[in-house]
Amino acid sequence: MVLTDNDLKLKAPAVFAEEPGDRVTDKYVFTKTIDAINAIRDEGWLPVEASQPRIYEKTKDKTNPLFSKHQIIFQRDTEVNLKDLAKKKVEEIVRLILTNGHNGQTLFRLDLGVYTLICSNGLVAQTDSLMNLAMRHYGEDNYINFDMYLNDYIKQIPVVTDRIDDFKAKKLTDFRRLNFASEAIEFHWGRGYDNVTPKSLLSPRRSSDDGSSLWKTYNVVQENLIKGKVDGYNSESGRRLKTRGVTNLRSSMELNKFLWQLAEKYLNN
Repeated sequence: MVLTDNDLKLKAPAVFAEEPGDRVTDKYVFTKTIDAINAIRDEGWLPVEASQPRIYEKTKDKTNPLFSKHQIIFQRDTEVNLKDLAKKKVEEIVRLILTNGHNGQTLFRLDLGVYTLICSNGLVAQTDSLMNLAMRHYGEDNYINFDMYLNDYIKQIPVVTDRIDDFKAKKLTDFRRLNFASEAIEFHWGRGYDNVTPKSLLSPRRSSDDGSSLWKTYNVVQENLIKGKVDGYNSESGRRLKTRGVTNLRSSMELNKFLWQLAEKYLNN
């Protein structure tokens, strides 16, 4: 569903902030998120998701929702109707992910993401061959730089789609698939975590995700980590448990970027 400005106000009020929080220094350069959103709209991309943490930034006199970190996700204007895409058997689409904040602790940045229609996974591309569009709120006006580089950034999309084709073509042995899941577990929960086995993390949620390709392995592991509810056992008590999903914006982005880089590692080795 395409989000209107009214939808954005409800889901992420910080999009419409007119000034930063009062904890920033005089060197801080304020960047209005709505200006960036409109620039992306002008390029033919529409906002379809918006999120913002429930814990708001505290000011000297009150708690204000206009300063905290927020994230807006865009899809091409020709790819917003997922039902039509499914009928055309489109498997995945590229997204733009805009992140900003007005608290002095959040970069103004744009990332390329991938949305898989079958399992509703939101992946984040993180490869050395992509131009990095991340700006600190200092120095020149970020919006001027953003508007200048946006078109060049969008031109990188074929890099992502080509890499997905590479992931799909790469076959992994059972041993390597287990190693992939083990590395994901170590990153997410830490070394020595044994409440969840690599095998359980590789368990697909639908028959269409069953397979040995790097792409399917990556998607299954990502979905199980992000959505949670993976069966496991408490190694101390022996009781059954189900893992929790990832809801924190920062944790989700870090995990998604790690998994993309992990997939690239297995592609090249």
